[in-house]
Order: sequence, then C-alpha cells, then structure tokens
Amino acid sequence: MGIYQILHPPVYQGHNKKKNYFEGWYYKQVSSNYRQVLAIIPGISRTESPHAFIQLIDGKSGKSHYIRFDHKDFSADTKQLKVQIGQNIFTQEGLTLAIKQADLSVEGKLSFKNQIKWPVSLSAPGIMGWYRYVPFMECYHGVVAANQSIDGSIQLNDTIYNFHQGYGYIEKDWGSSFPECWIWLHANCFEEKETAVMLSIAKIPWMGNFFVGFLCFVYHQGSLYRFLTYNRSKIVEASLLNTAFKITFANRTHQVTIEAQQNIAGKLKAPVLGKMDRVIKESIDSDVTISLSAKNDRSVFKGSSKQAGLEIVGDVISLL
Repeated sequence: MGIYQILHPPVYQGHNKKKNYFEGWYYKQVSSNYRQVLAIIPGISRTESPHAFIQLIDGKSGKSHYIRFDHKDFSADTKQLKVQIGQNIFTQEGLTLAIKQADLSVEGKLSFKNQIKWPVSLSAPGIMGWYRYVPFMECYHGVVAANQSIDGSIQLNDTIYNFHQGYGYIEKDWGSSFPECWIWLHANCFEEKETAVMLSIAKIPWMGNFFVGFLCFVYHQGSLYRFLTYNRSKIVEASLLNTAFKITFANRTHQVTIEAQQNIAGKLKAPVLGKMDRVIKESIDSDVTISLSAKNDRSVFKGSSKQAGLEIVGDVISLL
C-alpha cells in the first residue's frame, strides 16, 4: 500500500491484489427535472475466477443489469482515476459507455463539473480519516465527489436518459467484503442548490470483535459539516421502522437530523471475499429530509430531497 494511493482514494488501489479482493466506483446521476435516475457501478472482482463488471440500476423502475467482462478487459491508471473496462471509460471528469450485447445496448457520454472533492491530508487521507491506514479493514470507503453537476446523455436500449444540468455524485469501495449489515444514504436534489448529504453506518469487524462505525457529512453552499466516528461525533437519537428511519448526529459544534423513506428498490450484487455473489437491494428513488443546526439552536439548513440513494441491508437494528 503506497502513500500515493493512500492520499489519492479515487485512484485504483488494487494493483497488487490477486485474490479475495474487489474494487468498485459508484456514479449516481439524476436529471434536472428529477424524472430520471441512473446509477453506474464499474468494478473488478479478483478471486479464483476473476472478472470485471459494470452494474446499472434505474431509480424509477428498480430494474438492474450486471454486465460481466473478462478480467483482462480491465485496466486502471496508477496516478489518476481512469478505469477502462472494454470500451467503457470512467474518470473523475466523466464517463463513456459502449456496451453491445444480444439483449442490452448502452451508449453515451457524461461530463462532470463543479465538483466538491473530499479534502485529503496526511492525518486524514479521505473520509475514513486515520482508519485508512489500518491494513486489515474488510472494506474501505472513499468519497470522490461529494456533489457535482453533470451534462450529457445515456441511451439504454430504447430509453434515453437526459442528464443536461443534472445532479451527480461519485464514491467508491474496495477491500474483501461489504459489511455484515449497514445503512447507506446519499441525496443532493435539494431546492437550495449546492447541498448534499451522505451517511453510512456499518458493523465493522475489529480484532476479533466489532464496533459500529459511521460516516456522515452535510455539504451546504461552500461549507462541509462532518459527523464521523473518528472526530468524536455521536449518534444522539435513532429509530427505524421497516424501510424508514430517523437519525440524529452531533459533533462539537453542530447537529443534524436525517429522516428517510425508502421507495422503489432494485437488486445489486455485492462482494463477499471478493466474489460478487451477494444480492442486496438499493433504492435511488427515496425521500430524505434533513435539519442542520448549530449547538446554539441556530438553524443552518432545512430541506428535502427526492431521488436519494438508500440501502438498508442486514440486521440494522444492531447498528442503532
């Protein structure tokens, strides 16, 4: 694990990994009128039967596709986010799709701008902070673009997704397996522009035991509010009812309450020891309301977003 890779989470991390390893990038797109949502997930599975893949999920229908490629069709740059799978290219600045199969045709090009990149320092090289230096984590997480605007279009069979002046987000995961259980959310379709929220709460294996770790941020008009396990933030209140939850996080200066309702969900594949054979459900058609305030009760932001990404996987009661 080189220091360059550590300080550049978007870059491919798995050049020396031969087995029990996965790495994937998550690109979420929402049209300017909120009527179309599409997530695109390129990645690599390195096991005894290695392969590359691209997953697609439509937020409005929940329909998903898993396109398998030979592992030799995968290549990645060592100094920047540039991943190629066959004729499909994924970068920090955009992506190009060119998939032709018997029952599936996907082509198009998207460009990204106005990106809010996660700040990186030697003591906190990405959203995981100092945990990024721990060599035995089962899964590492990176935020590539906390918020961005997008342009371009994608045609999937007979459907054209028009993302001109749309909303975008990029994150990634790598390691051996996804957690046993977790809650994940991202939303950036608020009436007040330049606003985004993400949270992830998961059961983290740790030296023969486990702990509940969480990552949460609110980006609002130039300011980044962080609620993270390693910066001594706390979960003040949490409740879950079927596919809806309410969670309040607090750090030393601010507090945020996030309420979410999962709507239409589709199936995605997730890694277990590098193998993409676990089936989970993800919605990118969910509703979210957040309330961010300072500790003196001064309101900073209140608002709601549609077309939120939301996963509620496994025994999440144990997380709350």
